[in-house]
Amino acid sequence: MAEPFITENANAAFEHFQPIVAGHSTDVPTLNVDADIVRFNTVKIAAALEPHWARISSEMPKFPVNEIKELPTLALALVVATDRIVTPASKKEITARQKRMRPLRRITLTQLEIFAALGLVDRDVVAQIRTGSGPLDQAKDGVSIPAVYRQAGAKIEGKHPFTAAQLKQLEDDGNWLLQQLRPMGSVRDDVQRSPEAILRDQLWAEMNRRFDEAYKAGVVIWGRREVDARLPMLGSRQATTTKPDGDVVDSDDPADPIGPIG
Repeated sequence: MAEPFITENANAAFEHFQPIVAGHSTDVPTLNVDADIVRFNTVKIAAALEPHWARISSEMPKFPVNEIKELPTLALALVVATDRIVTPASKKEITARQKRMRPLRRITLTQLEIFAALGLVDRDVVAQIRTGSGPLDQAKDGVSIPAVYRQAGAKIEGKHPFTAAQLKQLEDDGNWLLQQLRPMGSVRDDVQRSPEAILRDQLWAEMNRRFDEAYKAGVVIWGRREVDARLPMLGSRQATTTKPDGDVVDSDDPADPIGPIG
């Protein structure tokens, strides 16, 4: 029988499980618990089942032992996948960027209109930038305006007060806002998940499938009445552990030593 894939290297865990779940259905539930708590609990689950593998294999010949042994490593991959998702900016952050960008957008565009009147830049291009309104259009202007300054080059060099740093800031703010703002009528972010979020949720679905198998083994070992006290739910903040004498004690501290992250 092949050996289970077990590692404490975070990137190695992610690289191993990413292709395994990538082909799975994307119609999976969104992760709604702390990935670090999940990892903590999977270590508890694996430790609780470890002394019983021989019995499990004997009474459940088709039981996927390796899949359950891999649960902590799969959870480590889940932690990495979660960390790779870019968190959308808050409304406060977006407003601050807009507030910083608008004055510079206004005066740099006004300067371009003067240049257009003098024939130094393309009049139609500048007129197109001026058309439209609203936050998304202004963000696009923040990208387009510095591009016109660059294209004009020597024809306007020394004829305006804006530094390269100011034009870069305008462009950076415009690009950033384009990534954050959503067109009217578009699908909400919490419905249209990014590829990174889908991968995270595919890993989460795989974890739940394997936990269901672990739970079945727990019922065989301890019985239906005791299994919940022995195996913590994946997202539970109150994990359980067992003393050597068999007494069950509770621990709600996910900071217990469970090995290095990577």
